[in-house]
Amino acid sequence: AIVAGDKFSVEHVQDSILEHIRASIPQKVVETSWRDAQLIEPVNGRLPPYVSVEFGDLQPTKRQSAIGVWGDNHILPISFFAMAHSPSVTRKLSNMVFTSMLGYQTDFSSEVRKRAGGQLMPLKASNGAIEGYSVLIMFEVSIQLAFL
Repeated sequence: AIVAGDKFSVEHVQDSILEHIRASIPQKVVETSWRDAQLIEPVNGRLPPYVSVEFGDLQPTKRQSAIGVWGDNHILPISFFAMAHSPSVTRKLSNMVFTSMLGYQTDFSSEVRKRAGGQLMPLKASNGAIEGYSVLIMFEVSIQLAFL
């Protein structure tokens, strides 16, 4: 929540989302753009379940009316990658991310909305062996930059 002296920033929205997902699921959450089974140390030779988070570049979404452009909304894309050693564990983890994020709202942003896309993908080692699985879950929030 915003308290006296707080200032709106894109980082505030991003940090709020990170805090929310970390508080919502028991698995490790890392902010990275590198999705690799070697990012997390194996436990008993298997990739433990974890979630990788990426924030995309702000995208302007100017609205049009009969008198011209109005509004200063931007979309912040958010990509979550649920990763684990088996397809079923990965699917269950992706469902946890989905249910915890859908409808979540930070100060100065819209509710988190689901974006199209996402699928189960193998995480392969350099020798081609499958080390784990990943599911992409994509969301977005609207941010009004007039607050900056």
